[in-house]
Amino acid sequence: MNKFQKQYIKEVKSFFPVMGKSERKYIADLSRTIDEYCMDTAISNKEELYKTIGAPNEVACNYINNLEPTVIIKRIRFSNWIKRLSMSIIIALFLYILIHAITTYNAYKVFEQEAFYFKQTEITE
Repeated sequence: MNKFQKQYIKEVKSFFPVMGKSERKYIADLSRTIDEYCMDTAISNKEELYKTIGAPNEVACNYINNLEPTVIIKRIRFSNWIKRLSMSIIIALFLYILIHAITTYNAYKVFEQEAFYFKQTEITE
């Protein structure tokens, strides 16, 4: 697969709202099709791909238009919940580490203040 083919596939991926199993399968099939087509017709740049296959936004829109709206809405809502859950976990871990660091530092300061310091003195006759 050439550099311009990879760029084209990357551009197509950017137009998908959610990247699930079916989207990955579609992208894999599309990349195989593009690779075979480029080998057969000797396409050498991305503009020729735009003319023959279509713009990346058109390719993604064609795929999305074939899906039911309820499926798309469910997947977007699910991905939003996953994002919210992961952010909540990250924030909770950050707060836990922050509180643990503060209590450890306070315990260190208390220990430092209460520690006995002995001064060694020599008695000489």
